[in-house]
Amino acid sequence: MNPIELVASPRQQPGATRPNPFQTRFLARVPASIAASFTAEQLAAVQLAFGMRHTPSHAMDCRRTLSLPWGRYYLVLLVGRDWRREGGQPGLATAGRLLLDTLGCGIATAGLILSAWRLTQIVVALAV
Repeated sequence: MNPIELVASPRQQPGATRPNPFQTRFLARVPASIAASFTAEQLAAVQLAFGMRHTPSHAMDCRRTLSLPWGRYYLVLLVGRDWRREGGQPGLATAGRLLLDTLGCGIATAGLILSAWRLTQIVVALAV
């Protein structure tokens, strides 16, 4: 019997099930004799331990691939509340950090705009 836990998909008919994608990929990487020994509870625990980096907990999650003549690159923009526990001090330190963060974002945006403008010039020059 296959130990993959079946979960109901919200787009499927009630009672229809599909395999859990994380557990399917995980079991494909383990020897068959070991994969057959996992229980549904053990697989769920493995997924919690190793699969947590794919949680959709961001207000904005933009992932794009850029195909350029010299290679492919990826761009990831994640925006969301910072839930990490850092002993941040309120007041002037927070205002200074906000100023530096804003300045850094402005410089990064200006760099991206200038790069896109220069790339556009190169493409137009090559097309002519």
